[in-house]
Parts: sequence; structure tokens; C-alpha cells
Amino acid sequence: MTSFTRWVLAHRRLVVGFWVVITIVGAATSGAATKAMNQKFSVPGREGWDTNQAIAKQYRGTGGNGAPLVPVVTLPAGRTVADPAVRATSAGRHQECH
Repeated sequence: MTSFTRWVLAHRRLVVGFWVVITIVGAATSGAATKAMNQKFSVPGREGWDTNQAIAKQYRGTGGNGAPLVPVVTLPAGRTVADPAVRATSAGRHQECH
């Protein structure tokens, strides 16, 4: 290790130049490397892609690259969607959303 240290100290400019070149090359190529790590992709014809397209169409543009906005309704115990009061209320809410 002593001989390596002596060589480095004797050739300081060469060693510093080497590290400067390595730094410049690393900075120049880091953009391509980080773009290669992008995990967002879509494959047309696959289940997930088809589902995203269906969600975007059904809910007018939500989904796709953003989180889908899907309305969720919780009814009181004993009530169903078929109840006339629930239907009347939900019809009004449906019109408000569109």
C-alpha cells in the first residue's frame, strides 16, 4: 500500500485529471441512466392497460396516468339501492356530478 500511495503522490496531476474525466463522463451519462429506471409504462392489449382505458372512458378521463376518481356510496343498514328514497337521492347526486 505504501508503494501505491507514493505513486499517487508522485503523479498527482494525472490522478486528479483521471478523477475529473470520470466525473464529467458520469455527469454526462447520468441522465440516460435515470431515464432507464422509469417504472411507468403501459402495454396496450394487457389487462391493466385495458382496465385503465375502460376507467378513463367510464369516468370521463380519470384513471390512466392519475389515480381514478371512483365514487363510493355507503347506505344505512337495511337500505338497498332499489329503495325508492335511495333512488331519488342518488339520481339527484348523479346529476350534480355530471
